[in-house]
Amino acid sequence: MYSMPGKKYDNNKPSIGLIDPDFLTGLAKVLDFGKEKYGLDNWRNGIHVSRLISACYRHLGEINKRNDVDSESNLPAVYHLASEVMFLAWMLENKKEYDDRYDPEKGRLPSVAKLPSIGGSAYCNKLDEGTRVVAAQGWNLGEHPT
Repeated sequence: MYSMPGKKYDNNKPSIGLIDPDFLTGLAKVLDFGKEKYGLDNWRNGIHVSRLISACYRHLGEINKRNDVDSESNLPAVYHLASEVMFLAWMLENKKEYDDRYDPEKGRLPSVAKLPSIGGSAYCNKLDEGTRVVAAQGWNLGEHPT
């Protein structure tokens, strides 16, 4: 006897099953490495978009030079690149105040201004209520995650 399958209304939902499981595993290993180095979900505190773009270029450059394994983590460099792309996508979607990309019409956006040297890098965000420091030497906010 033939039975009808259950109903599932998922026609307009993303096909997550199309993502290669080995890719997800490689990405997860890099995120585990970052969790140990920077703390769980540190990247969600916010990282300036320009820093993430630079990290993507650096990782891609290493891959292009055939340096396929990250020297610090001993994990494939391509998964470090994938983590940076994930952080970038998340930041652009969820933390727009960290978008400090150059705007051809407005120049360098004021959301991030390099402060005079305090013995290390320091950044501030221009917010509606004024300027506040979000990352400075010795703080763990917005540090590079991988």
